[in-house]
Amino acid sequence: MVYFLHSINWNRSEEFRNADKKIWRLNNEIAGYVHNVGDFYLAVVRLAGHLVPRDQPEVTLDLITRFINGEPYD
Repeated sequence: MVYFLHSINWNRSEEFRNADKKIWRLNNEIAGYVHNVGDFYLAVVRLAGHLVPRDQPEVTLDLITRFINGEPYD
């Protein structure tokens, strides 16, 4: 998925490719990484497969809560 997003051509693709990846922490542990351009976000959750809520339920709740409330991931 990540490599796919870097390969498609859209109006902000170069900006997205060059954007910094932010470390996202929960309870002083690295939960994952967030990459964004404008309102487009890509979150990578550490230690999770394709069933992220099953693998990392607390991290998933934090991810969704921050997104809904417009809170930063850094």
